[in-house]
Amino acid sequence: SSSIYLNIYDLYPKINRIGDHLGLGIYHTGVQINTENYIAEYCFGCHPYDFSGVFLVEPKKAKGFIFRESIYMGEINMIPADLDRLIETIGNEFTGKSYHFLKKNCNSFSNELIKRLINKEIPVYLNRL
Repeated sequence: SSSIYLNIYDLYPKINRIGDHLGLGIYHTGVQINTENYIAEYCFGCHPYDFSGVFLVEPKKAKGFIFRESIYMGEINMIPADLDRLIETIGNEFTGKSYHFLKKNCNSFSNELIKRLINKEIPVYLNRL
């Protein structure tokens, strides 16, 4: 079995400190998967091409962001080949060119991946500006 975590980062820490009181903030998220053999964090970002915008980072160390917290989301029983296929499928839907700051962003990706893995959604406040 593999553990699924949602890693949350501050995009703009000063704004988020103020926004926390109002239920607002600007966050980056990634999905961390801890398997028996490896730990990986999957994220989504923008580039001008029509191929996957999904990329791997060292868990809790996404470059350019400040790690805030990790939320345990659940467990999966999935063989690595099936997980690889799922990431590839989602990558075809989340191309770098399709990125939109408000409509199709890292939080949208994290939500979609977690939904497909364990049928849960990320906290609503993460996509509320």
